Amino acid sequence: MRIEVGENLSVALNGLMANKVRSGLTMLGVLIGVATVIALLSIGEGASASITDQISGAGSNLLIVRSGGGNGRQSGLQSGAATLTLDDAEAIGRKDAVPDAVTVAPQFGQSAQLTFGDVNLTVQVTG
Repeated sequence: MRIEVGENLSVALNGLMANKVRSGLTMLGVLIGVATVIALLSIGEGASASITDQISGAGSNLLIVRSGGGNGRQSGLQSGAATLTLDDAEAIGRKDAVPDAVTVAPQFGQSAQLTFGDVNLTVQVTG
């Protein structure tokens, strides 16, 4: 039982011409679906590239260690976790403790009241 390609094309075209509206809507649905998939993939790739650029901008060999837990907005004292001290930074900087640590730069941050003239602000001071 051999079916010819020409006969198959003829049957397919007759079906398309008999149901023009259904055929048009089907083609429209396929086009919208393909366009949606392409758009979502492009958005995903763009977001991935943006995140990669942000991480690379900070330095791929940079590691920041902070004390505390919670939602990241609280200092160690506010969240109930122990804070890191200058001794902790010196211990991390020792070659026998963390051999790959090239430089350790401890920092301290705290909110402070800033007043100039009649302007009074609460600011975050980091040093």
